[in-house]
Amino acid sequence: MEKNRFFNIDLLKAISIFGVVYIHSYDLLGFDLLSQIFQPLFRIAVPSFIIIWAYFFEKSFQKVDRKVFFILEKFKKLFIVFIFWSIIYFLISFDSNNISLKSFITKHMSGYGWSGQYFFIILFQLIIFYPFIRKIYSLKWLRFLIIILVFIYYFVFSYTSLIPKPFSVVGIRPFVFWLPYVFLGIYFQRCSVNLAKSIPIKYLVIP
Repeated sequence: MEKNRFFNIDLLKAISIFGVVYIHSYDLLGFDLLSQIFQPLFRIAVPSFIIIWAYFFEKSFQKVDRKVFFILEKFKKLFIVFIFWSIIYFLISFDSNNISLKSFITKHMSGYGWSGQYFFIILFQLIIFYPFIRKIYSLKWLRFLIIILVFIYYFVFSYTSLIPKPFSVVGIRPFVFWLPYVFLGIYFQRCSVNLAKSIPIKYLVIP
């Protein structure tokens, strides 16, 4: 049986994919004014992916009985893709004179190995901690506290130099910084919002 497709979601994914490619390659077009305008706008891409992921993950998670098995299966499938492409990029880019187990892990496997690898790192965390994330979501005060703190961090991280070096090195890879978008995906699912029809753009933009 052919699976149902949601045109608007597929369209949003296509725009987001284009946006990710554009962000990582716009300098090839030259640093003209138009490129500098569109590059920040396409930062909507990753939040869109996170919201869509959370929406469908929550939908599936509600239906399964063996939730631990479900999480392990999702993690395994994603991990296979992650390992495959990480090894490919490692073989292409590694420096044989400066390779060690530490550099292999920190440089090639922790989100810095290739563009988009960090997204896998975020999803691994979200999948593992998803039952805990759902419990946070159920506590309204804690949910809003995390949202406020995360967006304060985004602002400080983006527009100031006040972030300590260890935090600046880690960047926004810890899953907690993406929880507002996960919460939004869960909200859409639990409130029966038809994600296939629309996603309010105002919710997607990171400061």
